[in-house]
Amino acid sequence: MSIVSDTNTGLICAIVTNKDGGYEIERLIATEILRSFIEAYSDHFEGNRGGMIKKSTFNSFSNRIPDAVSNVVGKLLERTMTFPGVDKHRMLKSLYIIRTNGLVVYEKYWNRGKKLKEKISPQALPFLFQMSQDQIGYPVSFIETTSSAMSIVSDTNTGLICAIVTNKDGGYEIERLIATEILRSFIEAYSDHFEGNRGGMIKKSTFNSFSNRIPDAVSNVVGKLLERTMTFPGVEGSLYYNDDIEMRQEIDNISVVASLKTFIRHSAESMINLGGDSPSYMQLDCVNRIIFIFRIEEAFWINICYKEEKPASYFDKIINVSNLLHKMNRIISHYQ
Repeated sequence: MSIVSDTNTGLICAIVTNKDGGYEIERLIATEILRSFIEAYSDHFEGNRGGMIKKSTFNSFSNRIPDAVSNVVGKLLERTMTFPGVDKHRMLKSLYIIRTNGLVVYEKYWNRGKKLKEKISPQALPFLFQMSQDQIGYPVSFIETTSSAMSIVSDTNTGLICAIVTNKDGGYEIERLIATEILRSFIEAYSDHFEGNRGGMIKKSTFNSFSNRIPDAVSNVVGKLLERTMTFPGVEGSLYYNDDIEMRQEIDNISVVASLKTFIRHSAESMINLGGDSPSYMQLDCVNRIIFIFRIEEAFWINICYKEEKPASYFDKIINVSNLLHKMNRIISHYQ
């Protein structure tokens, strides 16, 4: 039994479950149910703790329980944003593209004015990369020092290595995705300079214009995250959009897309006009589908899932992608 209380009304909410260890989610649910109950019936209790009240007065409360339980998702998302791995202050520091001989052919700094407490030498990466490959069988993909972290990816055809340096605050998944897309874009633009010419001389100035391609390369990560979402069991389609872009996976019905966009816009406007906040998460229960709508900074992300598939098989994975999309939006807005 998980128990929560409210000091203003003196009410207690208790949820009884089977005994299978832990109580955190039940406590969150009980808290949201009690909050919803008080929101609906506070006039019956504040200043009237001992008075007579008909129990039938609250029969309709059962209709509010599903929404109260759904609110727990929003609370979990808010909690997730406090985790070190999704720190909103994490920012890129520098980018290097390096040849196997240690020559840095392209580099970019986003905070050159800030001196690192401990530098990571990009020239040493090819040696370290090859050593780990030879001695262990796998290349090093992430390095962390006392003050910085470096995510590393490579391309076997050209021998190029891409490294992104960030501040040290846990995790590296989104940075690795960014590095992969940046290296792919670089090779797409300049592969003729490297294939079959790993040790030849190349002027560094040849690649100065690559900085113009970086924003698009970073934005491509959003598409990769949508593709990942489509591998989750139960997910039928995924849509991501804001004022500038729209990306879809397996949602081809234009009228469905238009209806969802209209609903999202009107619901947000209605809540704001009524003095509330724009919703950060909504869930629509259809006959055969469940639609999950996330607000990602200034964008929206919609997932249409089969109702026959239990949410437990995919929802945590969707939440993880949502967190990565939040990080991506902050990075995109900061560097474009």
